[in-house]
Amino acid sequence: MALLLVYRLRSVTPDRVTYAFGSSPTELTSELVVDPRDPDREPSGTGDPRSLQTVAGRVTLRRLREGTWPQGGAIQA
Repeated sequence: MALLLVYRLRSVTPDRVTYAFGSSPTELTSELVVDPRDPDREPSGTGDPRSLQTVAGRVTLRRLREGTWPQGGAIQA
């Protein structure tokens, strides 16, 4: 089974980083919320829990590597 998740940064505040994500750029119907003070903490949001974890893992890894929260991206598997 193929996986495609697209994510876009919605907002960044001192206590939360919010992303919209979904199966295509026009279907960003789910939301991910990450605590920037503790990115390893369980993320919250809406949508499929596995997709939520997948997107959370990717944006957190990119933040660690790049030093800023990514503006957006896609995950294919």
